[in-house]
Amino acid sequence: MARTKHYTFSLSILVLFFVLFCAPTAILATETLIFVGSKDTKESFHGRWLTLIYDEVFQRLGYRWEYWAFASPRASAMSDGGEVDGEIARVPDYGSAHPNVVMVSESHFDTRIAAFAVTPGISLDGWSSLQGTSFLINYRRGTKIVEKGLERYGNAAEVYTVNSSRQGLKKLITGRTDLYIDVEHVVLDELQRLPKDKFNTSAVYNAGHMVKSSLHMFLHKKRADLAPKISAVLQKMKREGLIEHYRQTAFMIE
Repeated sequence: MARTKHYTFSLSILVLFFVLFCAPTAILATETLIFVGSKDTKESFHGRWLTLIYDEVFQRLGYRWEYWAFASPRASAMSDGGEVDGEIARVPDYGSAHPNVVMVSESHFDTRIAAFAVTPGISLDGWSSLQGTSFLINYRRGTKIVEKGLERYGNAAEVYTVNSSRQGLKKLITGRTDLYIDVEHVVLDELQRLPKDKFNTSAVYNAGHMVKSSLHMFLHKKRADLAPKISAVLQKMKREGLIEHYRQTAFMIE
């Protein structure tokens, strides 16, 4: 009987120890982080690749996570205001205009910005190749890397924003703009989704790459402590060949 009481007492102490010291860790392990990005990116090859990468990253760090899609300006406002935990993919200098976010120093992968056309014979190479031209150009609203490039080199052109890559491609195919500039894979994925009986997608071609840039996750400053941890996991995944493996997998996902 005394032995049973001693056993019960010891078990109670262990349970109390778990509640006081282990429970907060268990709660942390099931916490859900929210990251935002543009709808066009999430629905593209890049979005599929990002999902695979960060499923792995946050599983290793002990978090659940969700990837929400909005128009780019709204995504920025949500991350700036701390409504979410950060943005999933932005170029390195994004933080210079957004002091409430912290960049994860290790990039997940690089991206290329391309100019698309239907008028034959247009050939571009970098933003500077737009100097002296008079093209009518559209780009997706909130795509900061494109906005900055056009501000610097597109002064002679007429530049307008569209709300989505689909809208931009429709305007390009129907002759209402000369160039549509956006993330290359976003455009290529959208071309596959446009109805071929309504739009001559075969006429669209890549007229040249404007810039290549690394892409990084940005965290709201309340989550700044996670930045080095995410960087470390990304570095390890690259050494393991997982980032490339997930790239290949993303190509096979519809």
